[in-house]
Amino acid sequence: MLASYKKKIIAGAVYFHFGEKAIYKYGASDIQYQGFRPNNIVMWEAIKWYCRNGYQEFCFGKTNLEHKGLVRFKNGWGAAKHMIKYYKYDLKDNKFVKESSLVSGFHNKVFNKTPIPILKVFGNLFYKYMG
Repeated sequence: MLASYKKKIIAGAVYFHFGEKAIYKYGASDIQYQGFRPNNIVMWEAIKWYCRNGYQEFCFGKTNLEHKGLVRFKNGWGAAKHMIKYYKYDLKDNKFVKESSLVSGFHNKVFNKTPIPILKVFGNLFYKYMG
């Protein structure tokens, strides 16, 4: 699902669906257009599309509690919250892996200071391996 303004894409989201359930997975938007709330229109259009097409459940997906902005966004839609406890196990090292924060990690400090054109190059090169 995409939102555009004057023929420019300003926000988008990826949803998965299985059976009668739709799941919000990824979303992004151009920070210059945040005043238009493009993520809201993308989400609203997706919800309407899934309703029109017979889906019975819409899941807003997993969110790290440290990601306050995303938590606020999802809460604004009245999404029900459920605590999900899970563990990661490294078969190679034969031990459980301690979860690190993806929100406050060093990489985010670097990404926040990196110019957009450079981020686009990195994204085009590496996203297919990480998405």
